[in-house]
Amino acid sequence: MQSNIPNFSKIFKVSFFDFNKVQFQAVGILAAIVINVGSSVLVSRLGETSTAGQIANAVGGLLTAIVVLLTAAGVSLMIKADLLQESPVSSKEARAFIKRKFWPIIISPFLLLLTVLLLLGVQALLSFVGFIPFVGPIILAVCTIPAVILNVILAIALIVGSKLMPSIIAVEESNTIDTMKLTYQTCRVEPLRVAFYAGVLTLVGIGIFILPALAFLFGLLLTGAFHWSVLLKCYNSMLGYWSLDLMAFWFITGLSVLVMASLVIALPLTYFQGVYTYIYLSFKNKF
Repeated sequence: MQSNIPNFSKIFKVSFFDFNKVQFQAVGILAAIVINVGSSVLVSRLGETSTAGQIANAVGGLLTAIVVLLTAAGVSLMIKADLLQESPVSSKEARAFIKRKFWPIIISPFLLLLTVLLLLGVQALLSFVGFIPFVGPIILAVCTIPAVILNVILAIALIVGSKLMPSIIAVEESNTIDTMKLTYQTCRVEPLRVAFYAGVLTLVGIGIFILPALAFLFGLLLTGAFHWSVLLKCYNSMLGYWSLDLMAFWFITGLSVLVMASLVIALPLTYFQGVYTYIYLSFKNKF
């Protein structure tokens, strides 16, 4: 496979500058935040060190990961259609695709992680060869370089491949096993170039989205100062207890902040999903 130089303007056009995709991503982020908040409240009630609290924490993390993966696949499908100049994919069509490919989307990354851990476990077992007198250390020394090369490929597959999987499923509409094979092929043919493109485009994205993030945080700070001034004037006679209007005030404020935060976080995540979708299509010679 032969890759092209990444087209930054095209990636921005189909991700950052498309509100439909950003909105779809933001809804997924908002759902993940709500799950995290609910899980944190439940864990605090059950106790962090208790068995029930640890189970609740693990379930919350798992549900968050599933929501993130499903959202990424839907966004990738929408971006893929625009990159290939196909008919635009609506949010409804993206949700239907997520339902149809639910299991491959959520199982593939976990299966990749399990495979990497299994291979590392095999390497750990093979290291006991070094205890064999005389020949053991020699065999271990000879296997060191191949092991390092394998581990580099495994690292790239785990870091980059896990992010490529939603894009691969969106492009190929593949099942779990085919997704694993395509991820391995993409990372094996030119692993350093895949890692380089992913790294460079990620750094570009981080640099560009620092300003919106700082602007949002500054605006949040100013809004917080405004709200405290309102509270001091309007609720100075209600100190010590929560009234219905005060609860409504903080609920609406908190919900507004969550929605805005979801949109701000959705901007770089949509861009990064566009990056990995573009990388895979580029390596498939689609451009």
